[in-house]
Amino acid sequence: MQIPAIILLSLNGLLVSPVLGIFRPSEALGDVYQPLINLAVAAILFEGGLSLHFAELRQAASGVNRLVTIAVALSLGLTAVAAHWIGGLSWAVALIFGAIMIVTGPKVILPLLRQARLKRAPRLI
Repeated sequence: MQIPAIILLSLNGLLVSPVLGIFRPSEALGDVYQPLINLAVAAILFEGGLSLHFAELRQAASGVNRLVTIAVALSLGLTAVAAHWIGGLSWAVALIFGAIMIVTGPKVILPLLRQARLKRAPRLI
C-alpha cells in the first residue's frame, strides 16, 4: 500500500476500540493499563531523541522553530478537539491523545518525505 504502518495501526486502533467497542484496553488490562501507556510514550520519545541529527537542525533552525512552536500548538489543539467531538473522549484524554499524535508525527511524515524527493532545505526541516 506504500503508506506508513502507523497510519494503518492508528486507524485500526480507533476502529476496534472507541468506534466499534470490540476491545476496551482499560477494562482488559486493568491496573496495568496506565503504566503501559506511560512506558509506550517514554519509548516513543526516547527513540525519537536517538534519531535527531543536531548538525542538520542548525541548518534549518527557523523552520524547526516554527515546527516546534506554532505547528505543535495547532496540532495538539486540533487533534484534541477532533478526539473530543468526534471520538467522544474526555478533554483530558483528548489532550493526551493529541500529544501522542504529535510525538508519533515524524514516524508518519518521514517515510512520506523520503518518497517525495524534496530539495535539501525542506527535507532538513
